Amino acid sequence: MTGPSFTKQVKEELCAVPWDDMCCIQAEIAGVLLAMGRFRAGSVSVHTASPSFADRLSAMLSEVYDNDVEIEQGRELHTVSMTGEPAFACLAADLLATAGFDCTRGSLAQDAAKRPMFTNECCRIAGLRGMFLACGSISEPSKPYHLEIAARRPAGAQAAALLFASIGMHCGVLRREGYSVAYLKEGQPISDFLLLTGAHAALLELENRRVEKEMRNTVNRVVNCDSANLMRLADSAMRQQRAIRALVDAHGLESLPEGLRQAAVARLENPDLSIAELGEIMSPPVGKSGMNHRLRRLEEMAAEAGFRPEAGGAEGMR
Repeated sequence: MTGPSFTKQVKEELCAVPWDDMCCIQAEIAGVLLAMGRFRAGSVSVHTASPSFADRLSAMLSEVYDNDVEIEQGRELHTVSMTGEPAFACLAADLLATAGFDCTRGSLAQDAAKRPMFTNECCRIAGLRGMFLACGSISEPSKPYHLEIAARRPAGAQAAALLFASIGMHCGVLRREGYSVAYLKEGQPISDFLLLTGAHAALLELENRRVEKEMRNTVNRVVNCDSANLMRLADSAMRQQRAIRALVDAHGLESLPEGLRQAAVARLENPDLSIAELGEIMSPPVGKSGMNHRLRRLEEMAAEAGFRPEAGGAEGMR
């Protein structure tokens, strides 16, 4: 993708995901507030740089709690706030009942890890969608895989970890610059997250880049393997040639048995051929193992005559 950041495009797509069930709307609101909600007596507010998300959250709060919701636009951030004791009391009760979050203390209930957060899987996915919209980020598809939810409070990262675990994903959790961060570092879980939360266009982009990366990595592995094989072939051929030349200089080519003499000539005249290819040009042809045996025997004879491979040539003879 070009233009806006991948994170921004994912959030724009998630903001367009329709909502129908009241339970999922409540779960998404809960995810937002667990991660980034600011609670005061009788009021709750959320700061965001996304006008689309501000509109979505405002509409959800108004629908669920039948209360006026304000959006205040600053220079960089939009502030979504809802004020009113009855609506706030209802919201606080919902957070405690559905997510085990006590907004007066800013923490999860002690048994939160022992009971499922939200009743249905669709609600748990909605909760994660809300968390990502509130404070999530994702790396560009061309870069190493990384998705994170950087919450204002430890309870937010803890809740994210519980929600990820409930849908079969393991995430890491760390503390960074005053934020509690839940993160994913592998391509498949991140793809699953985009699929489940409704960012399908972003998923296709990420999957295309994943295929490109895997193909590039495969090509690199093949090239590296071929290069290593060529280096081994070159080193082996050079070592064999030095040994043969030293042996010929010391005793003459005619001193070698016929089979070894043919092998010696073939190697000296064809330094770039593999052992199997050398065997094919012999008369009669010799298999790879037979050719390898002859070349190894020539090296052994050179060693018996005092040839030192590290010295090379006739100078390698004592």
